[in-house]
Amino acid sequence: MKNIFLVMLMACGSLFAQKNFIDQPFITTSAIADTLIMPDIIKLKITLREGDSRGKKAVEDMERDMETTLKALGIDTKKDLTLGTLDSEYQRYFLSGQKINKTKMYMLEVHDAVMAGKVIAALEQQDISNVHIDEKNYSKKEELIMELKLKAIKKACKSAELMATSAGSKLGKALFITDKSFKSESLYSGALLEEVVITKGRSSGYEPIPTEFEKLFFYVEVNTVFALE
Repeated sequence: MKNIFLVMLMACGSLFAQKNFIDQPFITTSAIADTLIMPDIIKLKITLREGDSRGKKAVEDMERDMETTLKALGIDTKKDLTLGTLDSEYQRYFLSGQKINKTKMYMLEVHDAVMAGKVIAALEQQDISNVHIDEKNYSKKEELIMELKLKAIKKACKSAELMATSAGSKLGKALFITDKSFKSESLYSGALLEEVVITKGRSSGYEPIPTEFEKLFFYVEVNTVFALE
């Protein structure tokens, strides 16, 4: 009985709080802040698979060629190259009586479109063509989103104050604030770069066009409820 009374008391308190919020004069407003920024983290997925190369090279040979090529481009392979997966199709090839077909997948981080193009072209010269752009991001994303949130809430406050003053009221404290944010990117630019490089990469003197990726779009929306005095 005591527990039932406590639940009823909490429910009544919740209803009272909602009623108190609805009954007082308030104003709602929303604001957005967005920006475009160049990605500085580009992740390339490099897959080494026996049987993919024209010379049918072993994964170990492809791995050595890849490391040598990346170092020649000035890439720190200890820092920017990581192993994603190592897979050997043991069961299938054991049952069929053929040799084991090994696959290795690496993730390589570069910082601009030109270097990404150079990597893809150089690896193609080593008969490593299973390379594609897996992700584009911005290293200071969290700080950027916080800055956008601050801009959005300031815009919301200014808009609410203007409307309240125009209506002959005074803006009170914030009663409710929510926000949402997202990042979007076009996959077209990355796909285009990869297609052009792989098509022309067989020429030993190929150099990617000095260009950049399409900028990332960051967006923040803030919704607010202010009391009116």
